[in-house]
Amino acid sequence: MELNKTNFEKAISKKTVKTKKLAIFHIQAPSQKMNHRNAYGINWVDVSNMLENNGYQTVEILTPSENNKPILRNFLFLNLKELFETIERSDIFIGLDSGPAHIAQLYQIKSFLFFGSVLPELRLDLSKFSGYIFQSPCEFSGCYHSIKGTKGAICKIVGEFEEPPCCVHTSNNVIDQIERQIRT
Repeated sequence: MELNKTNFEKAISKKTVKTKKLAIFHIQAPSQKMNHRNAYGINWVDVSNMLENNGYQTVEILTPSENNKPILRNFLFLNLKELFETIERSDIFIGLDSGPAHIAQLYQIKSFLFFGSVLPELRLDLSKFSGYIFQSPCEFSGCYHSIKGTKGAICKIVGEFEEPPCCVHTSNNVIDQIERQIRT
């Protein structure tokens, strides 16, 4: 069910009106063809439920150009201006290495980011990063940067259509790490 955007904006437009903390999810890669830029093995509904049980309102954000179907119950399709405004109002951000993730970093929002074949230190100022970076071990870590261009290298282990080891996680690990961070 899509949130009523007008009611959502009124509820979070002023910090004094907002009754719950806001957790933003950006969990779908714009291109499913880039398997090395995704996160696999996570039940996002379980992650959302854990946050809701800890007092957060959870919302998945999507842009109108994405052809993905929402994963979470609460979702918004946002234009660029709305994207910046919504992320700025959030308390935490959960998502892939993406434009919205970097917007969250600009606003210094505590973030839980999923990096596949991309080296986080080449995308983030880690000295200013607050949150947790998820990246599973891989013998070819950072292979995205081994070729020139914007598409990255095809995974040497599974090719371009299966789940690369650097992108596979477990729901329990994700939930444990986020829960640990939000309680501190």
